[in-house]
Amino acid sequence: VEAQLAVLPGGVLDNGPLYLIIKNQNISAIQNERPAEAHDHFIQAHLITPGFIDIHTHGLGGADEVTEFWLNPNYTLQLLPNRGTTSCLATLVFPKDFKTSQFEFLSKSVGKITP
Repeated sequence: VEAQLAVLPGGVLDNGPLYLIIKNQNISAIQNERPAEAHDHFIQAHLITPGFIDIHTHGLGGADEVTEFWLNPNYTLQLLPNRGTTSCLATLVFPKDFKTSQFEFLSKSVGKITP
């Protein structure tokens, strides 16, 4: 994989082109030089991020109201990594009868980093 930027836990690498080397289905290196053993056909991207970042998720679980998904955020947050999603942005649409107490609970739960 060739990219101009890589977002990593330790910071951003912006000195591209960067080459992501994959061996045995694992990332073995990120380097600036195109590897000699590179195939003629490889993926080109502008940005590499770890895992998949879902910027629009309503949660998982089948509740009638979206807010019910996030009243128990651990359910969704524990399932997402098993499906390749490493980060998410909770997308909420509040119903007209939304109670303030629900929002207070959500504000304490959503937005926290879950190991």
